[in-house]
Amino acid sequence: MERRIAVIVPVYNGEEYLSACIDSLKAQESRDFSVLFVDDGSTDGSPALLDAAVQKDPRFRVIHKKNEGLMATWMRGLSETTEPYVMFLDCDDFLSPETLSSMESHLAYPADPSVEDAEVISSNFVIERTGEDGTVRGEVQASRALPGDYTGLYLEKQIKEDLLGNEQRTVILSRCMKLFSRKLLISNLPYCNPKIRMGEDVNITVPALLDAKRVVLLPDAFYHYRFVESSMVHHYDAGLYENVKLLVSTLSGIVRDKGVQGGEEMVKRESLYLLFLVLKNELRRTECGDREVTRRVQQICHEQNGRRLLSLQKRSPRDPANRILEVVLRFPEPFVILTARKLFLRKG
Repeated sequence: MERRIAVIVPVYNGEEYLSACIDSLKAQESRDFSVLFVDDGSTDGSPALLDAAVQKDPRFRVIHKKNEGLMATWMRGLSETTEPYVMFLDCDDFLSPETLSSMESHLAYPADPSVEDAEVISSNFVIERTGEDGTVRGEVQASRALPGDYTGLYLEKQIKEDLLGNEQRTVILSRCMKLFSRKLLISNLPYCNPKIRMGEDVNITVPALLDAKRVVLLPDAFYHYRFVESSMVHHYDAGLYENVKLLVSTLSGIVRDKGVQGGEEMVKRESLYLLFLVLKNELRRTECGDREVTRRVQQICHEQNGRRLLSLQKRSPRDPANRILEVVLRFPEPFVILTARKLFLRKG
């Protein structure tokens, strides 16, 4: 049966939450979709769970491959699908039952087939946090842009020229919680660099949104992102700074190729928020002493000309952690750096 939507689910050692993910797909009100699970060389019970699910539902398929990382995995899934629209779902997350039926109801096709190849339908999402007592609390995260149907000049001014460089995303840049025209993603795969491992979603959603002819932002929050405490432990990432520089360079090339008005300045503003992540990573470093942390933070602030980046902001940060980092960038003196370090180590 020809279906309109392909849901691509990258899987790597997701045994603990995979059944809930699969159940949420089975519970979808829509029937006009297929699911492709791409197993990235899992070493736990995930492959067996996937094989069992495929046997029970003719809409499900699975590919087992060697471990190559998240970007290579969802790219493989994209290459194996033929449906005109694609959605991504991570294996430890889940969907509300009405997700696909509600999102596909906003597609222009077949009323306006001219936008079928360049259309994005995006919802908000819910962060599912499990407390120590086992209770789950949902926290809705929304795009800064208002819900609506964006086309033409409205799309250019409200979305494309303000896509990056804001503390709250104009449009949530996760590849999940969206229906993409498959051709829109395929045409922008050359921009995807598998070496990027932090911000890999931005690497595909930014060029796709910049090429889109129609973007619909829904007021609903259908996608449920599971906050897994163990995955959020703050370990020092020695390669984060270089990764951020690679991502910024990639984004600069994208906005240049797409001819985005004010694109270079927009990327520079984005680099400020990425720099905040780098500084937080350095300040939380525990395997070396205060002197080495101070030296490293001062080096990064100097190389990135932090004060100049701060001057490009449209508005000051509202997040308390970013406010602390703003002070570090503006005054990268040992006392300021070490005071900030104590604050971040106390927060954990």
